[in-house]
Amino acid sequence: MKHYIIFFLLLCLAACNSIEPEAKTTFELKESKLTSKTEKSSNSPNEQVKALNNLLRFYYDEGNFPAAQPTIDKLEALIQNSDKVSKRLQVDGHLNLSEFYLDIQQPEKAKSHLQQAQTIARKIYDKNGINYAKLQIVAANNLLKEGNLKESGTELNAAILKLQKMDNNNMVEAKCPLGIGHIRNAQLKIKENNPPKAEEYLKIAFRVLQSCEQKKYLGMASVEMGNALLRQGKNQDAVKFIKQGLEIYKQINHEKHPNYALALSYMGMIYFRAGQMNEAEESFLDAEKIMIQNFGENHEYTNSTKQVLQQFYENRDKVKKSPQ
Repeated sequence: MKHYIIFFLLLCLAACNSIEPEAKTTFELKESKLTSKTEKSSNSPNEQVKALNNLLRFYYDEGNFPAAQPTIDKLEALIQNSDKVSKRLQVDGHLNLSEFYLDIQQPEKAKSHLQQAQTIARKIYDKNGINYAKLQIVAANNLLKEGNLKESGTELNAAILKLQKMDNNNMVEAKCPLGIGHIRNAQLKIKENNPPKAEEYLKIAFRVLQSCEQKKYLGMASVEMGNALLRQGKNQDAVKFIKQGLEIYKQINHEKHPNYALALSYMGMIYFRAGQMNEAEESFLDAEKIMIQNFGENHEYTNSTKQVLQQFYENRDKVKKSPQ
C-alpha cells in the first residue's frame, strides 16, 4: 500500500511540474508585439515614430489610457525633431496625440497638437484629398468638445462633402472617415438638442460603415443611435442599438474602453425607466469602475459617472418611498 501512495504522490508532483504558466492575454500579446517594434535599436527616426503611433493608437483603441503615457512622452519628443522625421509622420503623430488628449480631457494640449498638425498639413496635403478631410474631422471634434458648434459643423460638412465624392467614385479608403464624419455630425445634433436629426445621420453612418474594416466605429454608431433614440423616448429601439454596441465592443475586446462605460450608463438609464433597479445599479457601477481604471478617482469623466450613480440612488429612494 505504501508503494502505491508514493507512486500516486510522484504522479501528482510530475503533473504539477508540467503545468505551464498562465498564457498571456490577447491584449498583452499585442502590446508586447507593438512595444518590441518601438524598441528596435536599428529603427530610423521615421520607423520609430511609425511604431510609436501604432502603439499609441492601440492603447487608444483598447481604452487603456494609463499605460499610454510613456509612449506619449517618447512620441512627443521625437516629432518635435522635424529634421529627422517625415512631414506626414509628424502630422499623424500630432493628430494621434490631439485625439488622445481630447479624450482624457486635456483640451489645451489637444488643441496645441491639432494646430501643429494643421500647420504642416497645409503645406503637404491636397486640400481636396482624403488626408485633409481626416484632419478636418479631428478639428471638428476639437471644436465640438470646446462647445463651438457652428465652426464644428462647418468643418464637418466640408470634410463629408469631399469624402462623399470619393465614396461615389468607389474609393474604399473613404468609407471609415466618412462614417466617422457622420457620427460626429450626429453628436453635434445631440449637442444642439436635435436627436431626430442625429438619428438621420447615424442611419447614413451605418450604411457607410458596413464596408469599414474597423468595427469599433460600428460600435460607436450603435451606442450613439441608442442615445439619440433614448432622448426621443424610444426606449425599446434604444435597447436594441445599445446592446448591439456593447456586443461589438465585446467582440473586439473593448470592454475597458470609456465608450463601453458610456453604453453601460445608457443601459442603466433604460433599466431604471423599466423599474429594473438591480440591473440599473449594476450597469452604473460597472461604468464607474471602467472610468476609475482609465482616469482615476478625480477626473471629470469619473466624476460625471459618479454623479449619474448618485442621481440613480436618489431617484431609486424616491420611487421606494412613493405610495403604490
